[in-house]
Amino acid sequence: MAALSDRCVLLLPNSEGEWDVEAITTPETTELCSTPLEGNTDIPVKLIQYVKNTQEVVVVDDCQTALPVIGQYLSQHQPKSVLGLPILSQAKLIGILYLENRSTSGVFTRDRLYVLNFLCTQAAISLENARLY
Repeated sequence: MAALSDRCVLLLPNSEGEWDVEAITTPETTELCSTPLEGNTDIPVKLIQYVKNTQEVVVVDDCQTALPVIGQYLSQHQPKSVLGLPILSQAKLIGILYLENRSTSGVFTRDRLYVLNFLCTQAAISLENARLY
């Protein structure tokens, strides 16, 4: 079975309220970092900003969408499937998960989104608990 995504990015707000890329993982590597979202060329900033501002799940196949999320990164890399998933805790945005699949269109199905939303709910609890300590 093919992997759901080729790339996964976790974004979290820092103590000043600015958003940072905290981790990027691929099947080969995991990179822990803390680089600003703004001006970042390694992720689709326009899509992430949209998720951040609307707190809505965004799924795009073959870079075809009416949403204003296709920026330089997506135009250049042309992934087949992308997902921007807000991580919410008590209706408050505490993180964003970005997934992309570069070889297969339509991988982020309703059933998979259901599971991913459940996992993000659990991650939100863990993130909130970690911030308390």
